[in-house]
Amino acid sequence: MGIYLEKIHGIILQPLNDKGYNFVKSRDIYEKKQGDFKHKIHFFSHKRSTETAIEMFVYIEHIPTAKIYKKATSFNFLPSTIGNEIGMIENNDDGKIDNSFYNDIILESEEDIKNASEEIIDLFTNIAEPYFKRYGDLETIDRILNDNPDIISVHRNDQYNRYPLGLIVAKLNNRSNYEELKEKYDILIQEMSEMYIERYKQVKEFLKENYES
Repeated sequence: MGIYLEKIHGIILQPLNDKGYNFVKSRDIYEKKQGDFKHKIHFFSHKRSTETAIEMFVYIEHIPTAKIYKKATSFNFLPSTIGNEIGMIENNDDGKIDNSFYNDIILESEEDIKNASEEIIDLFTNIAEPYFKRYGDLETIDRILNDNPDIISVHRNDQYNRYPLGLIVAKLNNRSNYEELKEKYDILIQEMSEMYIERYKQVKEFLKENYES
């Protein structure tokens, strides 16, 4: 954690706590549990030659999906179900990514900390919270992951994770064309590296053994 980001946390911590978000310092992340979901706000700090850039990411984790993924793959890193960098979310709607726009928060000195903190709170209020409200249910996540899997989505632009996560979400949501979707993902995953193909197979087998009669 950079010194600027640490001081920003000192300013934004209370407003986010007031909204029900807990700060996980080791990961620079704020989390809020909402039923079967976790709403997450994650920060990264990058030092450049004369300035510091802070990136703000917004994620939704469907807790049952994450649990299945972990059990199936024994992989410790659990990818959030959907989400992206705040600028990408702000400048792209459902479907394909039309604008690759990252909204870096730039600081050149400690004098910028107050304004940067206010910008983060503004982004939280006007972008993150509406995102959580609009996309924080299983039916919506199923739609945006699985309706058009050929199109790279702003909500999940790493296809190698999208396929197994989409399969889990489709199964949990009792998606009517699950078998057809599985056949499509069986083909699409072949474009990925062997590591991701294996994880996908593990997820598919786990769902077959535990969720199909």
